[in-house]
Amino acid sequence: MFDKILIPLDGTELSASILLYVTLLAKTLGTRLVVLSVIDPDSLDTASLGEADSRDHRRPMSFVGFIPIERHAHGAPVIRNWHTTTGYVADRSVSQVAEHAESQARTELNAIVTLLGSQGINAEAVVAFGDAADKIVEVARKKDCDLIAMSTHGRNMVSRAILGSVTDKVIRTAHVPTLTITPEKAKQYWENGVKISKILVPLDGSKLAETVLPYVEDLARRLSLEVVLIEAVKIFNVYTPYSGALLYNGDDHISVGVEEDAGDYLNGVAATLRNTGLDVRCRVVRGSPGASIIEAAQAMPDNLIAMTTHGRSGFRRLMLGSVTEAVIRSSGDPVVVVPPMDEI
Repeated sequence: MFDKILIPLDGTELSASILLYVTLLAKTLGTRLVVLSVIDPDSLDTASLGEADSRDHRRPMSFVGFIPIERHAHGAPVIRNWHTTTGYVADRSVSQVAEHAESQARTELNAIVTLLGSQGINAEAVVAFGDAADKIVEVARKKDCDLIAMSTHGRNMVSRAILGSVTDKVIRTAHVPTLTITPEKAKQYWENGVKISKILVPLDGSKLAETVLPYVEDLARRLSLEVVLIEAVKIFNVYTPYSGALLYNGDDHISVGVEEDAGDYLNGVAATLRNTGLDVRCRVVRGSPGASIIEAAQAMPDNLIAMTTHGRSGFRRLMLGSVTEAVIRSSGDPVVVVPPMDEI
């Protein structure tokens, strides 16, 4: 199901840190990669280039990027910070400056592609100009990618901001699933290597949330992962000014009934997945969806989380909107976000 993965890089260590994780996926799944840099034309500073240097009427133009220079102990490329002056630029037009930036970005991406190729991974480099999120989604479509993998934070001239706002926009507008990794988790992978043993799947009883299940089944089978289905049951007090009585829907009998219903639902989904040969277990937890899912994820190491979002068509359910964002930002685990089926 995931045959080609798009990896947006913006020249920062934070965005490049996702490479180790995606390299593991590519090797295990036999996936092709597309590495992308999006150059924001508004970030190209040409004003300083017109100031003549007293020595030769030229000023240095520097770039920040990452060049893979050796293999990591875990088999992925090491990406080290590299800052240098790549040449001297006289008074040049915007188009000339853009051409120079494109050339540098392509050189760096080609170096990554070469190293990935030496590890048996089929990869290609793409450089685009424009709004980061828009171009990421556009290139994913043009290149027939079926997954976009990106860090949740990173910032500089190349694409200016593979940042929270860009990641959020890509998740909302992409026609394919998006894999996100926080900088903190990516750093752990660089230091300790990547291990994935479970895929945590938040569900809420809706068909929309179940959109993720075909992807879960494919990943669990190909990566030999245990599937953990989870549903959060929110129990709370309800007061009414129209009655002298306190209506308490947190009553033990009601709570038990709600939890049993959630358990029956999860067990039904689990049975379907088990029939395909997967190892599945279920968890019903009390509390708000976001906090409960995050707590459960943090209690189980080596997770990959897979869930849906409301996508472009509107706020359909709380769990599929703000909760998805909370899990991405706070769970500490990689998260695959699947758009609703009618938007894929």
